[in-house]
Amino acid sequence: MGCPAEKSGDNRERRENIRVRILKKNPVTGISFHDWKTVPVRDAIERETSKKDVRCKGCHGRVKLLSKHVDVGNAPHAVHHSRQDSSYCPLGFYFKQAKDGREPRLSLMPVK
Repeated sequence: MGCPAEKSGDNRERRENIRVRILKKNPVTGISFHDWKTVPVRDAIERETSKKDVRCKGCHGRVKLLSKHVDVGNAPHAVHHSRQDSSYCPLGFYFKQAKDGREPRLSLMPVK
């Protein structure tokens, strides 16, 4: 998922980079079940979502949630654990940097 969009005017791309998919939980038992919903990274961090219950909404790969970093000024965002996922995910930092015309694809190790 990578860093927020560098162009300040590209709000759609900025919104896409700060959303992840989390497993829904049964409100009574608190147990996760396999129905994914998209939420902002800030909400996933505030809910203290388990690492195994979070995935990239673009490639379904494993991501790490990062809260705001004061020194750099980044908003809460997610980064791929795997460089390979980032290289082929349309939301990935390395995919956006690539100039070879590669096609996006789902993670080879998706979070299920």
